[in-house]
Amino acid sequence: MTERSKNIGLGMAAALVAAFAYSLLICVLIAAMDAVPVKMAAYFVLLALWFVLPTGALFGAYLPRLLAPLSRTRGMRKGFLWGAVAGLGCGILWAFQLSVMFRDITMMSSAVSFGITMGIYSGCCVSVTALKYSNKS
Repeated sequence: MTERSKNIGLGMAAALVAAFAYSLLICVLIAAMDAVPVKMAAYFVLLALWFVLPTGALFGAYLPRLLAPLSRTRGMRKGFLWGAVAGLGCGILWAFQLSVMFRDITMMSSAVSFGITMGIYSGCCVSVTALKYSNKS
């Protein structure tokens, strides 16, 4: 197994764990759902797998190489920016997917809040991961 394929697998696993944690947090905060939050969070992750796994694979493949020459501070900033953009896109697409699935166009108004919160969350996760790959000096 090459180093790149190992990083791709780790990126996908990290994205899956981060997506589940975010979904669980949202389900617990909403708490008006009748279902158990863990099951509902797992269901939401399954709905978003089409975006979560490829994004994690891309981050796993390219973050180590792109962040290696950067200082830790610059690496964290770049990681936060890339994670926030990916999270914003995923949040908006996820809200759109839910509104189409449930045939409720009023859910699109939550696309902005899903996008912003997922962007901040993803940015933080990727910036912490960037610490591992950025230059130690």
